[in-house]
Amino acid sequence: MKGDGDGNGFRYRKVFSFLLLGSILIFYLILDVVRHDAGVHYSPSIKPYLHIDSPTQQHSSANATTTIALPVPKLVNPHNFRYIIQNNSTCEKKNNTNVYLLICVCIAPANFKHREVIRNTWGSIVKHNPEVRLIFLIGKPNNGTIQIKLHNESRQYNDIIEEDFVDSYRNLSLKSVAMLKWAMTYCEGVKYVLKADDDMFINVPYLVGVLKDKQKTNSVIGMLNTGARPIHNPASKWYTPQEMYKEAVYPPYLSGTAYVISGDIVSKLFHASEMTPLFWLEDVYITGLCRRKINANAEPDYGFTYVHRSPTGCAYRPVISGHDNTLDDIQKIWREIQDPNLKC
Repeated sequence: MKGDGDGNGFRYRKVFSFLLLGSILIFYLILDVVRHDAGVHYSPSIKPYLHIDSPTQQHSSANATTTIALPVPKLVNPHNFRYIIQNNSTCEKKNNTNVYLLICVCIAPANFKHREVIRNTWGSIVKHNPEVRLIFLIGKPNNGTIQIKLHNESRQYNDIIEEDFVDSYRNLSLKSVAMLKWAMTYCEGVKYVLKADDDMFINVPYLVGVLKDKQKTNSVIGMLNTGARPIHNPASKWYTPQEMYKEAVYPPYLSGTAYVISGDIVSKLFHASEMTPLFWLEDVYITGLCRRKINANAEPDYGFTYVHRSPTGCAYRPVISGHDNTLDDIQKIWREIQDPNLKC
């Protein structure tokens, strides 16, 4: 009996000691948390890609601020192409003047004559108006001789931007994403960016006047298309298989022949493109899908058009653009629209 009592007493003392020790440890842990609570900071374990800021939520009190990182969005279309030709001085300040309008002509590498005509006609405004700058965007040609000629052309004019994706009709969306990336990186603070095809005539002074009158922000401006549907006919130039685009209707978008992006959303559109699967129709992709993702406006201005206007100075004097012009058309329109004695 005595031995049993001693054994029970020992077990009770042992349990009591464990409970006492556990209570002391819990007390000091609580004290330590309270003492250091003001310094708590939760940071993301994955660094964001390029310029994408990690989204956070902040909770503040009088004595503490806690920052909790939200998941970083997954990149589905990273634009990691390197520059083959890069002219990063285009948007440098001239005569103490910032860039108001950056003109970006998307053009095939082999279209040397087209670039020459644009530089000497409607693009020549850059020679006397420091508010306007001009670049030509191209992808990589399949011909080494063309590439050598491009390097020589770039050294002469300093207005060519070339990335190392293959230049093709199906890669036009890549070319427009390249435009966004270059503009946000090397033309920071630009007020507006004009994207134009090389068969367009652009009445640049008229366009600048329209933009200064409208002063639009958070917008893409051009010839608005609404209610357009994917074309599922394999014989069509714009054939889009149903598995490539599952929605019944495209979002409202601006004709890719020429449109203007307000400068405040250039970087937003680029980052939206990183989060949006690439779609081969450039205007639907940039001004429809990516624009919709950032909740920017699709702003109609019917001074833009994707149809062929009569190639005369009178037809172009009161408008912004016309499409499907030959090089002879562009030069004829330019001569006439420059004539101070033109009677319309």
